[in-house]
Amino acid sequence: MNATDSSYKVSILKLKPDEIKGLQDFRTERKRDEDALRGNEARKAAIPESSLDAVITIDHQGRVLEFNSAAQKIFGYHRDEVLGRKKRACLSLNYSSQQRKT
Repeated sequence: MNATDSSYKVSILKLKPDEIKGLQDFRTERKRDEDALRGNEARKAAIPESSLDAVITIDHQGRVLEFNSAAQKIFGYHRDEVLGRKKRACLSLNYSSQQRKT
């Protein structure tokens, strides 16, 4: 084949019935695992969101990854304002807003 050749090579697999059944079982099991993972992710997200305490997740570089609704009420910032920002910047914003209130 050269660069201008547009032909494709097609391979056909001949599978035995038990091999087909094995593939079907694998797909079914994988879908079940993916569904379970989605459920776990939903439960994991619900825990901090339902907490009455502020839950703030920060990465190794000090960036805010999660800011739950209690944190929004306590610190006075919407989650979108702090996600991705450095923790120190958020604390200084909080300090300056407290200064304006007094």
